[in-house]
Amino acid sequence: IGARRMIPVFPLDIYHCIIDHLSDDKSTLSSCALVCHVWLHPARTYLFDTIRVMATTFTRFVVFLDTHTDVRPYVKTLHL
Repeated sequence: IGARRMIPVFPLDIYHCIIDHLSDDKSTLSSCALVCHVWLHPARTYLFDTIRVMATTFTRFVVFLDTHTDVRPYVKTLHL
């Protein structure tokens, strides 16, 4: 039996409101991003909007973006 697509139980706006309320809780947003595809985009919007990178982690961050190209569009502000 193939994988079935789940039809959202609630309107998408409800899911976005839930994620909006969690915008300051990075740990919970990370968990939300794993729940389902519907939650991934709004969670990533907050998770990667503003990134602070230290000199010691800069290379690791660049490698992360090279490996996870789908994350790049979410980065709006980068503090070095």
